[in-house]
Amino acid sequence: MNLLKKTGKQIESLVRRARLAPRVLLKYGTFTPDKVEMPHAAGPIYIDPADRRAKKKILFDSVRNRYSINRRFWVDFVSAMEPDIALDIGVNYGECIFSPVYPAKVTAIGFEANPALFSHLNKSLRDHPSASNIQLVNALVDEKPGAKVDFYINTDWSGGSTAIASIADDTPGARKIQVDTQSVDAVLREKNKSPDVLVFKIDVEGFEPQVLLGMRETLEHARLFTGFIEVDTRFLEKTGWPPDRYDREILNRFDLYTQASKKSLVFEKIDSLESYCQAHADKKKHFDLLVFKKDVLPESLPEAWSLQE
Repeated sequence: MNLLKKTGKQIESLVRRARLAPRVLLKYGTFTPDKVEMPHAAGPIYIDPADRRAKKKILFDSVRNRYSINRRFWVDFVSAMEPDIALDIGVNYGECIFSPVYPAKVTAIGFEANPALFSHLNKSLRDHPSASNIQLVNALVDEKPGAKVDFYINTDWSGGSTAIASIADDTPGARKIQVDTQSVDAVLREKNKSPDVLVFKIDVEGFEPQVLLGMRETLEHARLFTGFIEVDTRFLEKTGWPPDRYDREILNRFDLYTQASKKSLVFEKIDSLESYCQAHADKKKHFDLLVFKKDVLPESLPEAWSLQE
């Protein structure tokens, strides 16, 4: 059954690519552009057109006029909250960090462990109207800075690159390299920044708990923050962070919300990650958390976003 499902997805992908190819050619003059104009983006996004993730999530989204939930979070909350610091942890090609025009007071810092993406990221930074507000850090974000560690590059789908060996074991063709490690707290101390208002996004293929442990000081001192955190329960189990431990050691400091439906910007409050996962054990393996400082919500949310208690 798994083989049939995989074959079906491959066929579906081929059909989609064939259907979208004429639209790509019409918009860019080539089937394999390396510079993409995305909807609601202030500047171009440079990509490797051979990367399946770049093709599906950036190039094809640009011709379908799709606006992903993580990009919308980033643009809307940066605009509404005007944070001192905005942290994009797991930048990939930068479709979030390069989307807004930043208010003068905002410093946006993007962290990406994969050095192969930086030639593209630096081009996007060069062409962005708020380039002076944006800083890029090539490092794996961990609980604390330290020696170089193993990192596994997914050469087919860049978004699947990971620091977790057990996850990489399931990825054919993963390439192991050594990367520097940093923590959010250490980087902000080095830059002499302690944000009063903070917006952050974390998407690091199972390494999210380690990232959050390494920004405890920043989160504790911030008066107001909101974050958008990817959750994949399969990855959490592999990394020794089942939902009950994640709740107990990290998430109990936050108010947690999940998207009510994929077609809305309504988010429902949940008591804990563990209770949510138990209630949706049959279908919810991969989803996002919208988080706020415990008992501290923004005075107003971006237009179209709403919270339900």
